[in-house]
Amino acid sequence: YTQLRWDDMYAQNGMSSSGAVYAMDDRVERIAQGQFVADFRTTLADDVSLRYGLRMEYSSSRNYKQMVDLMGATHLNNIDYYLMDDDSFSHSLSNNLRDADLTVREGDRFSYDYDLRRRSVLAYVALEYTSSRWQVEADVQAGRVAMLRYGYFEKELYSGVGSYGRSAKLKFAPYVVKARVGYSFSPKHYVDVGLLASDVTPEVENLFLNAQYNNRVVDNPEAEHHRGAELNYRYSSDRSQMVFSAYLFSKTNLRHTMRLYDDLSALYCDVDVEGMGELFYGIETAGKFRLNNNLELSLSASAGRYIYSENPTITHYDDRDGRVVSRSVSYMGDCYIGGAPQLSVMAQLTYFTYRGWVLSCSGQGVAMRYVDPSVIRRTERVAQQASLSPEIYHRFISQGRLSNAITMDMSVSRWFDLAKGRLSLTLSVRNLLGNGGVEYGGYEQSRIRNYQSGANRVYLPMDDMITYAYGRTYYLVISFKM
Repeated sequence: YTQLRWDDMYAQNGMSSSGAVYAMDDRVERIAQGQFVADFRTTLADDVSLRYGLRMEYSSSRNYKQMVDLMGATHLNNIDYYLMDDDSFSHSLSNNLRDADLTVREGDRFSYDYDLRRRSVLAYVALEYTSSRWQVEADVQAGRVAMLRYGYFEKELYSGVGSYGRSAKLKFAPYVVKARVGYSFSPKHYVDVGLLASDVTPEVENLFLNAQYNNRVVDNPEAEHHRGAELNYRYSSDRSQMVFSAYLFSKTNLRHTMRLYDDLSALYCDVDVEGMGELFYGIETAGKFRLNNNLELSLSASAGRYIYSENPTITHYDDRDGRVVSRSVSYMGDCYIGGAPQLSVMAQLTYFTYRGWVLSCSGQGVAMRYVDPSVIRRTERVAQQASLSPEIYHRFISQGRLSNAITMDMSVSRWFDLAKGRLSLTLSVRNLLGNGGVEYGGYEQSRIRNYQSGANRVYLPMDDMITYAYGRTYYLVISFKM
């Protein structure tokens, strides 16, 4: 069926004596942010300046479910419906022990209600030196960050401080050290080199095993380590501009948490992915060339390698009581980071007149793109222990590749100078060739198929999920600027 049977849902709600069977809710996130910045600049000499200051920030993200429509029912019970048939935990159903009335009516908050709070203070100092040929920048930042979860519901499954009130406070000391040195050989030729080293505070959502219901933080929370370097060369003339870049950037000690159903244990689990690493390196070039007074050609190309550089540790926790279900290594090293093309080229030709007309046509090509790999499929627990043959093992660890793609776009614009401003009209066509088979992206599913074959249970990965780009698409943009 392509539509929901709304009448049947209302009918079942009307016949239910224990509250709504079906209901509609909003998942609300209310964000509050505040910032104080004191920024100063001192000129030490004609060509040397110092910038320094202090930045203080506070943010709060209040998250809860709110009942929108009971669909004809009188109420909904504020209980954990996933535990109703659980042999061990069906006696711990209440989502909020501090509310004696378990019934939820339209407009009420239910299921979960918590706040993620973050406070930070950062001091920074930057030195800038500029001369006729040299440009030098050095920047140092250091700060303190504190984060916690505050629960407004006391879930029976995690009673007391397990879900209510303040969690343990997580403290980090992020820093940034970066420098850039540039030298101009002539007005046409310029080279610069940049270096970066920093420790970055993880996203607060990735520091709790299940922030919706639980105050429990991950084991050994640590900052991410970012390191990078790049080399740039720029050429400029009256009719052309070009840039060539080479870069190397790494992220280590990355962390991610998620909730999923674990097929091997048949349990809903909170999963902690610890020690992920990413590595990016490659070269890029781009140029803009004025062919004549009315034609301009733009070209760009990039070639790189974007891979996962570390094998993270994956820990599954039973969502009901937090016990460790499994801990194993995931063989992510050398998997490609999904989505980003390792090779890409673009060319665009633009024709314009001084009477307000602009016509543009471009072509793009991308290659060596891969689906997002699943850390679950590549664990020792799944890829090795659940594989009955080398062929099944290969299916678990192999990474799907998206097909190469070429697309074309075209646009025509006309602007008019009016007495009080400028009116612009733009009609553009994306995917001019109308190719509906362009693979846009994809990801590996973490779920695992299994079936009984004789005396053995066979486990197999599910097929990759692939998304496709839109076909020929038209856009009309009208703008007026005073």
